[in-house]
Amino acid sequence: MHPYQSSGKTPARWGYFGLVIALSAPFWLFGKRRLPLPVKLPASALAFVNPLIAAVILTRRERGSNGVRELLAKTVDAPRIRHKAWYLPVLLLNPLIMLLSNTLMRVMGRPLPAGARIPLRRAPAYFALFFVTGACEELGWQGYMYDRLRARWSSL
Repeated sequence: MHPYQSSGKTPARWGYFGLVIALSAPFWLFGKRRLPLPVKLPASALAFVNPLIAAVILTRRERGSNGVRELLAKTVDAPRIRHKAWYLPVLLLNPLIMLLSNTLMRVMGRPLPAGARIPLRRAPAYFALFFVTGACEELGWQGYMYDRLRARWSSL
């Protein structure tokens, strides 16, 4: 058996998809209320954590707590980045795209969206928020599912 295949009758990949859907269903059905945050988001936005929850549940079942620690360690897997120059696009590409799009909108005479003005003092909080939400999504889909799907099918 391949190390990324489930030992049960349902392959891990289908169990993962089903678990993410089951965890997300309440958010889809009842999540229209706004969250009490400066950014106007519906409560369903909290479903970002579901891919990670599903990955942790299935990893614990398959490989125990050591497997969960390995999964969570993938959050910051800096040794895999061999050429340190890649840190520049990783850290600066998204802010650069936002800066260019805002500049282009101003040049074209278009008004910026209401949420586009972020005070500099709030930038660290937004960075932390986007890092956590991105990590939860990526640890589930990339950290857990990618290797399992790749074991069965090619990247293409």
